[in-house]
Amino acid sequence: EVADALASLTMKAAEQAIEERGSFTVALAGGSLIKLLGGLKGKSEIDWNNWHVFWVDERCVPHDDPESNYGGALQALLSDVPIPASQLYAIDESLCQKNEDAAQPCAAEYDARLKGLSSSVLPTKDGLPIFDLLLLGFGPDGHICSLFPGHPLLKVTEPWILPISDSPKPPPERITFSMPVVNAAKKKCF
Repeated sequence: EVADALASLTMKAAEQAIEERGSFTVALAGGSLIKLLGGLKGKSEIDWNNWHVFWVDERCVPHDDPESNYGGALQALLSDVPIPASQLYAIDESLCQKNEDAAQPCAAEYDARLKGLSSSVLPTKDGLPIFDLLLLGFGPDGHICSLFPGHPLLKVTEPWILPISDSPKPPPERITFSMPVVNAAKKKCF
């Protein structure tokens, strides 16, 4: 039932964005949310060719690591739908073969790559990206993305993508959207 509701909400947001400007930008969290995306499988009415998929946060681990949000999304949905691989914007795993000291280079590369996208793919307003939909988890401690309660990163406004090297949840090195990026999205679903 929740998976069906999430699929419906996501399909409506995608349809509206594609109708308005020809593409749909969605950014995913990890955790249990990823498993709910399976409700989108087998939906022939979805225009997958115009989807662009990002991650609101990611652990700085290789894509095949069980902790990878990208890897989890591949298993749950993305390997079963025809979104072009060039439109899946995962972190550069070559920068995180080990977790230690990986957050800074991963965040800098991801930030630069997103800022380099055409406005037809990722529009901006007032210097911030405008994602069509963020599918966010909500941790038991109140965290969204990898922005944890009381953490200094909550107050950082630039760049778009922030490194976190002291995550209270392992692994410690991650990247995350900044709060202004989260707030700028058209729709957010928790």
